[in-house]
Amino acid sequence: AASYNDVFRRKWEYYFAYCEGAFATRTLGCSQLVFTRTYNEDFSDDKLQKLIATLLVPLLEKLDTASAQVKTKIIGLLSQINRKLKSNPGITIPIEALAKSTFSKPSIEFSQSFKLMYLPIAVERSDQQQLLTIVPQILDAINGRPVSQITILVNAVFTAIGNISDLGDEQIRAFGFSTGSLYRAVIFLRYATDLFMFNPVQAVSQSASAAIAAGLSVSAQGIITNDHKALWTSDSKCLEDMKRRLLQIVSSDLAFPVSLPGIVHEQRLLALVCASCDPFFARISSDAKDSIKRLCPANFESSTFVKAAYAMMLGSGKENNRRSPATVAVRLRIFSFIGKSAAAASMFPECTEVVGNSLFGSDINSSLRRQGIAFLQWVICSAPQDALERNSADLLQLIRRILDDSNDSGSGSAINDDIIRGSAFVAWGNLAKRVSLLGTDDLDNLRTMFGAFNTEPNAIHLSIQEALLAMLPAYKPGRLPRQTQEKLLEFLSQQLKSSAHQARYCAIRYSISVFSFSTIEARWLCMLGLADSKHEIRSLSRSGLVVPALSGIAENEQADLLPDLAHAIGFLHSNIGDALNPFVYGGMIDFVRSLLLAKGLLQLNAACDDPREISVYLSGFSDLDMGAHQLSTQPLRRGMRLALSGLDCKCALSNCTASQMWMDIIRVALTNVRISESTALVKSFGCLIELLSLGAPEVALSFFDSRDLLLPFLESRDYIVQRYAAQALAVVYAVKLKAIGQRGIQADSEFWNGQAVSFMNRLLETSDQKEQPKLLDKIHGSILAMSHIALGLVVAQKSLQKTWSDLGLLRLGEAIEKIYLSLTQKIQAINKGTAFPSTAISLCMAIGAAGMASLASSSGNKQDGSSDSDKCTLASIVDIGKQANTVRLQDAALDGLSRLVLGNPSLDTVFIESMRSLARVVSKKNIDLHFRIGRAVAIAIGRFKCTLVELGWTFPFDPATVYSEQQLEANVQALETTLDILVNTMAISTNLQDRQAAVVWILSLVQMCPDMRQITPWLPKLHSCV
Repeated sequence: AASYNDVFRRKWEYYFAYCEGAFATRTLGCSQLVFTRTYNEDFSDDKLQKLIATLLVPLLEKLDTASAQVKTKIIGLLSQINRKLKSNPGITIPIEALAKSTFSKPSIEFSQSFKLMYLPIAVERSDQQQLLTIVPQILDAINGRPVSQITILVNAVFTAIGNISDLGDEQIRAFGFSTGSLYRAVIFLRYATDLFMFNPVQAVSQSASAAIAAGLSVSAQGIITNDHKALWTSDSKCLEDMKRRLLQIVSSDLAFPVSLPGIVHEQRLLALVCASCDPFFARISSDAKDSIKRLCPANFESSTFVKAAYAMMLGSGKENNRRSPATVAVRLRIFSFIGKSAAAASMFPECTEVVGNSLFGSDINSSLRRQGIAFLQWVICSAPQDALERNSADLLQLIRRILDDSNDSGSGSAINDDIIRGSAFVAWGNLAKRVSLLGTDDLDNLRTMFGAFNTEPNAIHLSIQEALLAMLPAYKPGRLPRQTQEKLLEFLSQQLKSSAHQARYCAIRYSISVFSFSTIEARWLCMLGLADSKHEIRSLSRSGLVVPALSGIAENEQADLLPDLAHAIGFLHSNIGDALNPFVYGGMIDFVRSLLLAKGLLQLNAACDDPREISVYLSGFSDLDMGAHQLSTQPLRRGMRLALSGLDCKCALSNCTASQMWMDIIRVALTNVRISESTALVKSFGCLIELLSLGAPEVALSFFDSRDLLLPFLESRDYIVQRYAAQALAVVYAVKLKAIGQRGIQADSEFWNGQAVSFMNRLLETSDQKEQPKLLDKIHGSILAMSHIALGLVVAQKSLQKTWSDLGLLRLGEAIEKIYLSLTQKIQAINKGTAFPSTAISLCMAIGAAGMASLASSSGNKQDGSSDSDKCTLASIVDIGKQANTVRLQDAALDGLSRLVLGNPSLDTVFIESMRSLARVVSKKNIDLHFRIGRAVAIAIGRFKCTLVELGWTFPFDPATVYSEQQLEANVQALETTLDILVNTMAISTNLQDRQAAVVWILSLVQMCPDMRQITPWLPKLHSCV
């Protein structure tokens, strides 16, 4: 010992002391054993089988009560039995007795480990019937046992199932899932699910460090593989066979009938989902998919199913033994079930975690990300309101992470998928829609969302648009403070300049939806949108300018729905520099005109005894033709007159009256070349005529000095513009003459007998020029201008109730007579082939104006016959109508005829016969000519009882001051003659055109002259004719 050092000697002494203490406490012992060979020729397999059948289970049970010495002997005997079992595979173990002894005792007893050691051996050597009996018992005994025992039991079950050679319906029913405890079915399905998730990749290694399958933990994988010692762990063919057998059981409705509780079918579905996603065994996957189709529908609203599904998608368990999330394929399949589940959407925070894991977790792909973002949208749209509000901050943070994570998603791959990013924007919009408190006041959400149009690719723009539109309810009218509204308006105006048309569309939508119609600043944005290059934006902008329906709303609330008229016109007047685009300007004109109509009709409705007469107009302004050349009904005309009369107040934005500012807006079209060459010019002229004729006379007087602005438009290629310019000149000249005549004309006689006559002579000289293509427009404009100005001057003279001599304007009167003589000569010479068709149209319209002037000049119905010149003029126009090859020329001829007869009542008989001859040239192709002829008959006979004549009055003074009561009333003699011809001649004629004309003319008279009392006695006969 001297050769050993001190360290070794101390260890040696410590060893002897340890042994002494162990023997003293009987932890260690010493036994003398004599081994003898028990096998001999007389000890057969039958005797050994009998020995094991009778002694094995009692020996195992004795281990729990025997003394240490006896236990040692029993263990030694068991060792011998084990050797015999290994060398004699035909020896069986009494599995029923062993199972009964094992499962009836507490799992913590000493003998349990020995009994469970023999259980797998017993299973391997049992027949099919024994296996069918033992499997349910093993499943029932798993609950509450330690992991080591569960591992043995689960593998015993799998081994038993694998050893059943004929796994048919009867065998499957024998497992007793439908009759046994609920736990039996659930625990079987749970471990079957785990085995379905196990695959050959994990089966390659049998070491403790083997890869763990997705959806499993170290413990779970150890249980189903018997710590990688099971045969299917190392043999893929065996694994496929085991999965096939388990799938056969799980898919069987005999094993799991519909009557079982829902939790069983939920777990069954999850097991089949895992099997259907098997990446290695195609047949397993295919059969599982077919089984899912045949499966009874599961309750996806069940909280247990949702929790189980979430556990598979997120992983579960404690940190040191936590299950990983299932494979991507499994999670995608689960999404197909919970993607429309309200229960799944209401389970916070798990649903948020599922989305986050699908987007930013490891082992993900683009499909899973897309399903995750789709599920996020479902959660936002379907979650209970209170739960959504509590978790809105987390959801918004998740959405922002998606959008901010363009470079790194946390998993090493970028979220640059347009679908995902677009869906994230939509989810954001829907979240803001439901949780309106998310930054509504500070507009941060809107700024970020609109800013995305500049940073995101074009493919995402539609999604951003959808998100912005979804957020609209969060910005209801009246919710935002005034200061925030002003900021929002300024921000939206900036967005109208965006290069992304979706941003411009959303800006218009917000200006329409967030602000009330009375906010003129928002309507201004709609006007700017009319100039957009995109049709949908123009259409939307147009809808934002339509006055809302006012019927059915309390009178005290109707006015509040509309902008203040003076303020609106003042605002638009101050921004007219930005409205020089023809579309913007045209929209502005239409908007103000419709606003004037709405305000006027409201006033008219308040003063009307029968509001029903006006309510039809208040029910919807979108049906009114804002671009019409004239107001189509008398209530509209009266309403416009009321509205225009209220424009005398001064606007806070300017020192001018609203009427003056409205005139300034209209005049822009006359001075701006870009607008004057567009369709907006016609709208502007229409409003100018309305303002001059229905507004205060002072407006027309103020425009008189600017009348030269109208002269270039007399040469326009647009006939309507020419006519409007001529009518406007007629109005301003008429108003000026009447105003001066009321004060005393001598002060201005030099102007009227000099400049005015000179101007009219120049027009006459122009009209006398030889017709050439380059001069046609100028000639036509001159014809229209001189005829309308002459009419205006005659109307003004008659309203003053003075002659030209009394006014000191004989030269002016002579100039007018000269004009009418020239027009008569031109129209009579027109059939000699010297006139262009367009010239014929102008002359016909000019003759119509002359007819109105003739009516004003006469003292009543002429009974002494008409001059030969009038008859020749009428015959010439009739010939024009017969030879006309365009509808426009026909209409002009008919209008000229009707107004010529209106001023010369003695032509009534000739007129009716002429109309009858004209009706006979009507064919099937131009059957509508009957209606236009009927319109002409109504004008000629009805005079101011015909609504067409009444509405066509363009002068700002009452017709009663110009015409006598007899002139305003219908031409009774002509009416009687016409009705007699219709009833007694044309209605019973053998000529088809005559009968057609009779019916149409009767309808025209009744429709266009509803106030003509002279027609009442004829109604029975007219009705019988129709």
